[in-house]
Amino acid sequence: MQYSERHLKQWVILYLSQDGRCALCGGALTDETGSHNHNLVYRMHGGTDALSNRVLLHPHGHQ
Repeated sequence: MQYSERHLKQWVILYLSQDGRCALCGGALTDETGSHNHNLVYRMHGGTDALSNRVLLHPHGHQ
């Protein structure tokens, strides 16, 4: 999957702000585990794509 430069910068900001850890379980986010960008308040419920409304989770935690 190709990511835009903007998306990559935002992912790095979230990753560093979370010390490279999943916001749900606290486990390390690695290339092997992967990560998903999750909106805390879903957009369909009025949430935004602002970084303050997003966290990184392991793919299994995102489900």
